[in-house]
Amino acid sequence: MALVWFEAPCVTRLRARRRLSCDLGINMLGITAVLDLLDRVQELQRQFDAARVGQINEPFAPPFPSYAAMAHLGSRTPNLSSESIAK
Repeated sequence: MALVWFEAPCVTRLRARRRLSCDLGINMLGITAVLDLLDRVQELQRQFDAARVGQINEPFAPPFPSYAAMAHLGSRTPNLSSESIAK
């Protein structure tokens, strides 16, 4: 049996996918949207922190698309409360 090694960020993302799917019942399109939004939040936080200490001069990236623009992802709106995601 061959051992397969994954880098830590991959394992973290796989665990998040499993949690969103199994524990919260979110479908694959919803999981993709949630993880993309979480990545976007982390990037905006990085930009904010860097701008706060004067490390970058670039403006923040444009805001998230509206829910109407994301309608093609499906009718189910995932629960994005901090309690449900942080588990």
